[in-house]
Amino acid sequence: MTRDGPGYRVAIDLPHGVTPQEILDRRDKLASGLRRPLGCVWPEPEDMTHAGRLVLYVCDEPLSKARQPAYPLLRAGKADLFEPLPFGTDQRCRPVSLLLMFANLLIGSIPRQGKTVAMRVALLYAALDPRAELRIFELKGTGDLDPLAKCCHAYGSGADDDTIEAALRSLQQVAEVELVKRAAKIRALPKDECPDSKITPALAGKKSLGLHPLVFAIDEAQEAFSHPDFGKLFEQYATAVIKRGPALGIILVLATQRPDAKSLPTGVTSNVALRFCLRVMDQTANDMVLGTSAYKTGVRATLMTVNDKGC
Repeated sequence: MTRDGPGYRVAIDLPHGVTPQEILDRRDKLASGLRRPLGCVWPEPEDMTHAGRLVLYVCDEPLSKARQPAYPLLRAGKADLFEPLPFGTDQRCRPVSLLLMFANLLIGSIPRQGKTVAMRVALLYAALDPRAELRIFELKGTGDLDPLAKCCHAYGSGADDDTIEAALRSLQQVAEVELVKRAAKIRALPKDECPDSKITPALAGKKSLGLHPLVFAIDEAQEAFSHPDFGKLFEQYATAVIKRGPALGIILVLATQRPDAKSLPTGVTSNVALRFCLRVMDQTANDMVLGTSAYKTGVRATLMTVNDKGC
């Protein structure tokens, strides 16, 4: 047992035949036995050692009340999409970062748990990289992403058909024009300038090439994919972008409150590398956002309670 950040960490070898997953299923009973609030008790498996090793972290105060360290870019620093962006902190106040370049990001949860705020962290970072092109569509209509509107190549806010169609046309342009144009540019470049046919920071900085990072974000994506008229086209274009875009400097960022097959098509979810889940209610929703078997391996957003908004 050792002091670790704002709490205590202990590594436990469980009895033979007992797995960490069995402990995770009884987290409430574990918290009761420790006489600590549920939001203070965080068991997780440590599979790198052996299948019976459990790491238990007990916070001084519930995660929802804990004070985070200052954001690393609050006073100074540089935003570069080719470098990991500071995204948040874990239970031990360790920094958690995301590398958006050459990846896609999916954010999911039930309503009012912080999806848009989480998306905003990533988009603000992208907006601070002067090479980045932003196309942002917030399909809730509350204006939560309006501060980014003035630095977007395309922006829309609303749950109406006009805004959803504008998002579709912009995504279509990326899928049918940008993907083709960028692939041709990369193919024509000398191999010493573009090793492994991969965009470098130097290439992204040459405006004439048009290989700059392009970030396409849809908040409340279920409104797009489940739309009676445009849903199938959204699925078609998003699948093309999510499969071919990362290698070409195109990043798709999606947030949804309804993680089911209709709202998040399989062709989209199966190709997302970065996944972030706030509170969901069951194993099915958990795995729709975080990937098949995430729940079984101990990655469980179902552990969050009503008090864990933003966790």
